Order: sequence, then C-alpha cells, then structure tokens
Amino acid sequence: MSANAETIATPRTPTRTRTRTRTRERAAAHATLLDHAGYWIALAASYLGLMSLWYYAAQEKIIAGGFSAPAGIVKQFHGSLIAAIPGTSAAWAILAVCEALVFLGLLASLARGEFLPSRPKSWFLGSSLGSLFVLALLIFGDSMTAQHAGVPELFGYTAATILIIALVRAMPPYRSRRWLTNQLSEPAEQS
Repeated sequence: MSANAETIATPRTPTRTRTRTRTRERAAAHATLLDHAGYWIALAASYLGLMSLWYYAAQEKIIAGGFSAPAGIVKQFHGSLIAAIPGTSAAWAILAVCEALVFLGLLASLARGEFLPSRPKSWFLGSSLGSLFVLALLIFGDSMTAQHAGVPELFGYTAATILIIALVRAMPPYRSRRWLTNQLSEPAEQS
C-alpha cells in the first residue's frame, strides 16, 4: 500500500449489541407460556366446537332418526327441487352422511396426533373444509324453502369455521412456535 492510500475502517458492531441480537434470536425461537396456553386452548376449543356440532347433527339424523326425514322437513321441502331430485329422504340421508364424515375426519385427526404442535393438521383442515360444504348445503336448503330465519345463524357458523381455519393456519407447525407473542409485539427499534 502506498503512503497516500486511505485505509477504510470496517465498522465493528459493539459486543453488547451482538449479545442483545443473539439473545433476541434465541428468545424468538422459544415459545412463551402465552404461546403454549394459547395453542392448546384454541385448538381444544376448535376440536370441541366442530366435533360437538357435527356429532349431534349426525346422531340426530342417523341414530335417533334412522335416516328418515322428519315430517316437518318433508313438509318444508314438499314441491321443491330437493323433493323431486334426489327426494327429501335421500337428501336427508346424504346430509347425515356428510355430517358424520366431517365428525369422523375430526376423530381421525385426533387419532393421528394432529393436535401436537409439530404435526401438520391436514385431516383437521380437510374436515373443516368439509364443514363449510355441509353448512353451504344447509344454507341452500333453508334459502330455497324460504326459511330465512335460520340462514344468518348458519352464516355465523360458516364465519366461525373460516376463522378456525385461519387460526389453525396461524399456529405451529405452519408458523413460528411464538405464533401468538410475535403477533402481539413488534421488535423494538434500535437507536
């Protein structure tokens, strides 16, 4: 190097800043109590809500009703497209089977251990999408027969199911183990 050449000093990060950054990175990798509690409470509520909804709906149609549409349902759909194709009793049985399949899919999800944070929740998400399909069938039936009083309630169930799907996709394994605390706090700006 010549005597006239300038030496460009490389900036050096102070040790304190490097230590703080490493500590923050380590903390970001570990879930907090809030993350763990939020995960288990949210997932348990999702399973319990969806499973109870579809178990009791299917049980009423299959076990208690023996796949036979009640007189009120037959009267409601009399003269409608459903009464002609596939028939009210057949439509009732199809609806019962769909509800039972959603419930069985949720049971399969539990049996596969999808409730664990490290496990993908493919059966749970598939069953939730099946739940949306069944709700759409119910909305169609109520709307077609001018039973408009029950439609807003069904839309509420639909919205809740969509929120459950979004919530599950925001939790591990699809997001960081700090899935909840990362959403609640932004990293502090360095000065």
